[in-house]
Amino acid sequence: MLHISGFDIFLIKFIGLLTLTVLRLTFHMNEDKKKFFLDKHKQLINFINATPELGEVIFQGKSLEYHSSKRGLDELLKAYNDNNFDPIALNHGIKRLRIGSYSSDLIWDHPNIKPKVEFSDDIIDLLESSFNKILNETSFILNKLVRFPDSDTLVNKSGEWSYYSFYDKNTNEIEQHHKQCPIISDILKKLDLNTKFGFAFISALTKKSVIKPHQGSTSFRKRYHLGIVIPEDNVLKIRIGTKWVEWKPGKAFSFYDSVEHEVINNSEKPRIILIFDVWSPSLPKSVRDFFNSDKDLINYGIC
Repeated sequence: MLHISGFDIFLIKFIGLLTLTVLRLTFHMNEDKKKFFLDKHKQLINFINATPELGEVIFQGKSLEYHSSKRGLDELLKAYNDNNFDPIALNHGIKRLRIGSYSSDLIWDHPNIKPKVEFSDDIIDLLESSFNKILNETSFILNKLVRFPDSDTLVNKSGEWSYYSFYDKNTNEIEQHHKQCPIISDILKKLDLNTKFGFAFISALTKKSVIKPHQGSTSFRKRYHLGIVIPEDNVLKIRIGTKWVEWKPGKAFSFYDSVEHEVINNSEKPRIILIFDVWSPSLPKSVRDFFNSDKDLINYGIC
């Protein structure tokens, strides 16, 4: 005959009570999160009413006008219930939902933006004319680099992608880095820099490194590259869509990293370049101005 001691009864009751408490906490947490997303959805509707051009903005493959609808809200809540998070965003410590089974890395887009590669404009002229000074002030850089967040997922095992950033993830200047690179700092401060959706950093890729095909999260940024230290013992190149571009010391170009791209460094030496993003000139001014002052919509779908 099964004998149940007083302690066993106590333990069963305790486990039952603990389970009930956890279920209640989970319920309240889910309800709080649902309210959070409902508030964000109402906020989205208000934003579009105030700035109608926002409705044309593409977020995760669909217009913000669509996301502001009842169906858009249902897809947002379902993504949260399914714990469907963007793995690339997670690399950067961002818990962004993938809404409506969206799987592309391109999060923010606009129908006015037509990505292309360019080799001549005022910014390129400024970079190339400043090359020798930039080269001199970055001679120390290899000792200051830190591993880029996407290095583990995008770079081959024997390679490494590292960087030296001029802004933190909250778009604040990293003052010490600006002081150490005054020429670069002065150039960046003259530009219509897009730190809301983009970056500004010195990028290094170790010898025999390959960055796998990938695409950036937005076409709102137009990206510039300036070759700083480019080894001559092999070809170092980047594929942008179907076009291959070789880096050269002191030569710059621009492109949209929302287009799939990959990088090859078959050299026995590291490659060092300057990278920064400006606002796409094709983005409507009202949209750009909104996001420049916005602290909420940029985080739509982020827990």
